[in-house]
Amino acid sequence: RRNITVNAVAPGFINTDMTKDINEKEFKRMIPAKRFGEPEEVAHVVSFLASKKSGYITGEVININGGIYS
Repeated sequence: RRNITVNAVAPGFINTDMTKDINEKEFKRMIPAKRFGEPEEVAHVVSFLASKKSGYITGEVININGGIYS
């Protein structure tokens, strides 16, 4: 009613300083995409959610994890 949407972005393993010490080779086996994500991939989703193009999306958690679900 007030034109406010609320969504969450839940990144998985993303190539950042936080994951630089993780053995990517070991974890890639568990990720269907077979790789860690890139920060730009998260940024694109955040940019979309902040735009008017996502005006009808609300109450969602967007997982950016290469398909890894537990």
